[in-house]
Amino acid sequence: MRYALAVAAVFVVAACGGAGSSARSSGGPTNVTTTSLSAAQKAANALGRREVRITGCRAGARSLLTVTGNAHNSGPRPASYLIQLRVSSTDGKPLYYTAASARGVPPASVARWTAATAARYDPHMKCEVTSVSRTNG
Repeated sequence: MRYALAVAAVFVVAACGGAGSSARSSGGPTNVTTTSLSAAQKAANALGRREVRITGCRAGARSLLTVTGNAHNSGPRPASYLIQLRVSSTDGKPLYYTAASARGVPPASVARWTAATAARYDPHMKCEVTSVSRTNG
């Protein structure tokens, strides 16, 4: 449960914080928060999608699903990656969401990342990257 809350917190921070975020009031009792990315950040995230690969979707400790992968920094400066993942059934139904990160990957280097889950492993599960946020540093 703590892991699920930590992952949820990462998604909230990633969605609401940082440059390019704005909050708009609807004028009513609730506020709507939207996130817009600059063209440069969209390009960086598209590059991040090309640089991130899943290398494993298998049983880890206590037969729980573990997703592993690599982030290859093809840029001239260190880069950090926030990788969001979806685990689906064979028919494409989403079962679980999780996240991983690789921070400060040097130029022309590969970093390994791991996303441990509380999901019981099933060999028919499909793991996929849904989005990558790539930043310099």
